[in-house]
Amino acid sequence: MPTVIQGPLKEYSVARSRTTESRRLSSVVLALSVSMLLATGCASRGNTSRQALKMTPPSSVAVDAEEPKSPVRTVAYQESSHRTDDESSSPIFKPVIVAPVENIDGRDAQQSSSGISLGELEAMALASHPAIRRQRSLIQAQRGDWQQAGLPFNPVAQYQSEEIGNESASGLHSLQLSQKWVTANKLTLAQNVQAAEVSRQQAEALVAELQILTEVRSAFATALVAQERVRQTSELLIVAKQSVESVEKMLEAQEVSRIALLQAQTALDQVQLAAENADTRLSMARRRLTAAVGTDSLRIEHLAGQLPTDLPEEPWSLLLSEITATSPELARAGSDLDRARRSLQLACAQVVPNVTTQLGVGYDGGTDNTFAMVGVSVPIPIWNRNEGNINRARAEISAASNNIQRLQLDLEQRLADATGRYRIARQRVHKLQESIIPRAEKTLEFSRQAFTAGETSFLELLTVQRTLSQTRLSRLDAIEQAQTAASEIDGMLVSLSN
Repeated sequence: MPTVIQGPLKEYSVARSRTTESRRLSSVVLALSVSMLLATGCASRGNTSRQALKMTPPSSVAVDAEEPKSPVRTVAYQESSHRTDDESSSPIFKPVIVAPVENIDGRDAQQSSSGISLGELEAMALASHPAIRRQRSLIQAQRGDWQQAGLPFNPVAQYQSEEIGNESASGLHSLQLSQKWVTANKLTLAQNVQAAEVSRQQAEALVAELQILTEVRSAFATALVAQERVRQTSELLIVAKQSVESVEKMLEAQEVSRIALLQAQTALDQVQLAAENADTRLSMARRRLTAAVGTDSLRIEHLAGQLPTDLPEEPWSLLLSEITATSPELARAGSDLDRARRSLQLACAQVVPNVTTQLGVGYDGGTDNTFAMVGVSVPIPIWNRNEGNINRARAEISAASNNIQRLQLDLEQRLADATGRYRIARQRVHKLQESIIPRAEKTLEFSRQAFTAGETSFLELLTVQRTLSQTRLSRLDAIEQAQTAASEIDGMLVSLSN
């Protein structure tokens, strides 16, 4: 309710001089101004206090721009089957608690003697990657929109003077205070729309985190394979040099022809080229890993980790159900549906017009009297009943519902692609480790014995050695492909989205 000023009106004599009248006029206007400003200030402080009690956001949107110690992230969309109008402001998906990650700054990280691990790199990325910091800032900005949506209109103070100098009088002077009152609970409904936007930004932040983690894990697997490739090619280089030395001694003893020496030297050149390529791959893989972490000052010297020898097989149905239940993309789509529903409620409420009230007090210099003014204005919704926004909100609800179904099918397609690549790579690794590599190693052993006994040529021995080295490198390629696909699946397939 607007503030009402009550009190006796003092009578003034018309026969007094104009000078006395002007002084009284100034005193009355000054007193009215001070009283109205004080009333406005008290009303503003009262409204602010009442709004402050209502400005605490729901738990689903209370997100700080700083890194929370125990973050709660909404990662799955589950529509409620028993939803009432009173529950319109509550989130429509259930939060899943994700364990916090220790903050490690890449610039202060020191690599141990065994190298830097995947867990340390993941923590660095989550703590310092600019894409994640950007999403946190966007959440804070959206929270500001949520706060602003619940603020009421400010009161308007107006001073007006009329008929100045009419019949040598000072005229009519008035001071008015008007206030627009928001009806139909539209402020709360507007905050509910922004709360759904905050939830969407939370899901967007989780998508960004999973994309960064997927890239870090994939780059780590590539760098770890490149590191192992350098080790194997270095060992091959040592063996190739020893082979050249052995052939040179055998040539001096006239046990082999010069052709064998040329073949050994050619094999050495090929191994040296493979070693140089392996070093280049490792250098590029480390640069990619550094970029994935998001820290320019990180210098990776050695990675701590071992390549897997046994790749597990994940059932399709279990993976599909888990990703569908925890996908942040579905949570984001659920927030879009929630926002569309709340926008429809707000659009329907906006049909009810707001009410503007006016209260004022004035002074008539001609009669030397004071007077009060009261007014109420309400728009009449005849031509505009917000039909366009209502129809738009209904269409957005339909689009958001279809988008959830589209995402579910898209996730299934992405999972089929990732699991297919993983299973093919897993079959290759299993076949290479269980039969092909052991058979190649045994063939090399027999070939060496046969070459020593003079039963086979040096060219045949080189062919067997080349086959074994290529087979081992093929195993590394298969492991890299399997680890990349596994990283995509662990990242809820967000890296494969368009």
